[in-house]
Amino acid sequence: MINTGIFITGCPRSGTTLLQSILSSHSTIFTAPETSFFSRIIPRLGVEYSEPDTLVDQHCLDIITESFREMTGIELPPVFTHADGETSIKSVFENLLAVYNPGGKTLWVEKTTLHARNLMAIRRFYPEASIINLIRDPVACVGSMSRIKPTSISDFRISYISSLYTYASLWNDCVSLALAYPYQHQVLHVHYESLVGDPDTAVNTICNFLDITYEKAMLESFHRSAAGIFSETSCPWQRRNLSPGISKEPVYKWRNRLSRAKIWLVQKYTCKYAMMLGYYEKKNNTSKINLLFALIKDQVLRLISASGIEMVLRRLISRSKHE
Repeated sequence: MINTGIFITGCPRSGTTLLQSILSSHSTIFTAPETSFFSRIIPRLGVEYSEPDTLVDQHCLDIITESFREMTGIELPPVFTHADGETSIKSVFENLLAVYNPGGKTLWVEKTTLHARNLMAIRRFYPEASIINLIRDPVACVGSMSRIKPTSISDFRISYISSLYTYASLWNDCVSLALAYPYQHQVLHVHYESLVGDPDTAVNTICNFLDITYEKAMLESFHRSAAGIFSETSCPWQRRNLSPGISKEPVYKWRNRLSRAKIWLVQKYTCKYAMMLGYYEKKNNTSKINLLFALIKDQVLRLISASGIEMVLRRLISRSKHE
């Protein structure tokens, strides 16, 4: 396996799975389901595992396979789950990716949205890695995230109760940290609106950045590549990627679906980076009383979410169901 890689980052619901599917349709590139390796797995293992040469034992592999299953709903094959005591954490990551490379392709792309928070940790493993960072209108990202619900009471990836502030803060983090990464010559920032508005131009630009040849299959058959990188049961919100062709409809739909008060809130929370990136504010004629009520309600939801009460109750209910 090569010792450099391609990482796709961006806020959740910003088109990262679409781009992952497009790239993995290239004749030389393969991919795997979202690993959360640097954002979730390494923090669970401990700080020493942020060094690529640290060796892993069976307990570490058990944590990795459990975390992968929790995040993707997919079981890793037994060949991956046996430790020999001589394998480094970097090799484990590459072995995980290789499980999804039956065709022997030479390049890999890894997509985990929240890896925008872990770019310096990734650099320890792959100092020459290419980063493609997806940026999407914060109203669209936050609106889409707010509609996603857990698949079951024991699905702890997502909260039933959350606030626009929480989602907007996530957008701010993903955008600002990717822009602050000190090695910007290794980063290509791609606007989702450009990707779906003029996919040929956008994908050609990405191919030039990666120094690979553009192939028609990248836009003609990406939906077939998408089928192997997520579980429809675990991630039903990604089903759109299984349909051929790229639709422009999602670009502005959330500005029509969300109430004016909610749009105002998202714009208020994200204005610093949104304005800089060209996502201008929509004029809002909602009364100040309604805006104040929306702000108070959202902050109450934020406090409830931050308290952790929901997750405690859900874990108790889930545990009781399994006993």
